[in-house]
Amino acid sequence: ASLEPDVPPRIPSAAEVAIRDLFREFDDLYDRTTSIRCPFWRRRTADLVDSAAMVARFLLIRHKSLGILDPLWILDVPGGEGDGEDFVGGIASSAAALPPGCKAVGRHVETNEDGTVCKNRGLEVEAIAEAIRRDWFGGAGGDKGYYITGRLNSTIYTDDCLFDGPDPDMPVRGLRKYLSAASHLFDPKNSYAKLLSLDWEEGSGKFGSGVIVVRWSLGGTLMLPWRPAVKPWTGMTRYHLNDERLVCLHDESWDISVWEAFICTVWPGVGKRIWG
Repeated sequence: ASLEPDVPPRIPSAAEVAIRDLFREFDDLYDRTTSIRCPFWRRRTADLVDSAAMVARFLLIRHKSLGILDPLWILDVPGGEGDGEDFVGGIASSAAALPPGCKAVGRHVETNEDGTVCKNRGLEVEAIAEAIRRDWFGGAGGDKGYYITGRLNSTIYTDDCLFDGPDPDMPVRGLRKYLSAASHLFDPKNSYAKLLSLDWEEGSGKFGSGVIVVRWSLGGTLMLPWRPAVKPWTGMTRYHLNDERLVCLHDESWDISVWEAFICTVWPGVGKRIWG
């Protein structure tokens, strides 16, 4: 039998409970943004909630020395990095303190049997490329890739993956935020995203751990109130891997200029006279 005395569980203060509830409220507000029909305002509202959560996190870290509360306990949650006692990495590594758009929650997240988030680390680049190829073949015709559906294999991405490209709404930080935008941007019945080619390179990319390069074509109808038709165009996406062989940077480029894409969408007649 152990001779060590039992340590009673720590009882949080009212201030600590209030701060934890605040971060849960940020999560709830973020979930509600998905009900906004207009993609433009949905993204702006989600950004506002994310920014508010990051400011609150910053203030909590900066002012933990005031002694009003124990920030290490507040931001520790089941499934996070710490246990409330030995919180390795501090607040910055806490799951509860992450911006809502970077959290591993939502329908896109795959989980293990014990409820933990599933990530396929250390795969061969070829296997990752095959998973990406499958994400591009959605729908009965195989032309409803994840750019249209917002459905992809989350196990090969970091949850805080950076999505960058020419779109004025980019960059986007967070898998959850990106997929929320992608799944509501195009009318799936009248839009397509087709895979044209797929290649990969070992030991290359931004982080030297490999890169997958995809060429695609995209076109259809945007889910804006006036339902504008998008002039079909082609582009390229590079999936850069980190040292865990997870996609941490999704870098997109287009074969048309941003101005051409914008004008052909908002004023298709003008765009047709300029670019044909």
